[in-house]
Amino acid sequence: MLLMNIILENYLYLLVDCK
Repeated sequence: MLLMNIILENYLYLLVDCK
């Protein structure tokens, strides 16, 4: 699913940003 992919990317991006 495209939406799920976008959510996963945003989640990973936030994790990296937090790190």
